Amino acid sequence: MEYLDPKEENVTDVLNAVREYLEDMGIENPNIYPASSLAALGIRTLLSDPEIENIDEDDLDDATYDAKGLVRKLNRSLHFEKYAPLPKSKKEKISTELSQTKQNNDENKQALIHSGIPTIEARLVELANELANK
Repeated sequence: MEYLDPKEENVTDVLNAVREYLEDMGIENPNIYPASSLAALGIRTLLSDPEIENIDEDDLDDATYDAKGLVRKLNRSLHFEKYAPLPKSKKEKISTELSQTKQNNDENKQALIHSGIPTIEARLVELANELANK
């Protein structure tokens, strides 16, 4: 999903094509978690340096400049967390976190949630807990 252009492609259509392909390959009812790992990495880099917000855009390195563009793109139109096959309680938790970031005007954390990576992390924790309790 790194290079999905929301002006030219619909997330649902892409997911349906991936699901159909996986089912054709013999994988029944695949769980697909759309995400942008490069965006999440860039955003986490932004979050690790609070002073970055005070630097003029002309002075940013290319990776940081690109990450800021991905923040805008994710917040504007790509909300991958909405497409994850999570239980309702996990979706509500992520929705609450997203609401808090909006209240705090924290565009970087909003974009990180929209990247889909925290959704995958939540599912991995859930799977680890299930395995630990067996």
